[in-house]
Amino acid sequence: MKKEIVKSITNIAHSIGLKVVAEGVEDEQQFTTIHSLGLEMIQGYYLSPPLPVDEVEAKVLAVKA
Repeated sequence: MKKEIVKSITNIAHSIGLKVVAEGVEDEQQFTTIHSLGLEMIQGYYLSPPLPVDEVEAKVLAVKA
């Protein structure tokens, strides 16, 4: 049921030109499910625990280099 609700909300957002961010993604199973539903972005412990600003900046700058 929850999966169908998320899919419906995602479809509505896409139909009006919005991108969707899934928040609170904590493990690979959640990521796989969310990815299969067509969400473009995720946030949560699956990617990283909360970090101080200076650590986020260092990670972003390291990726860009």
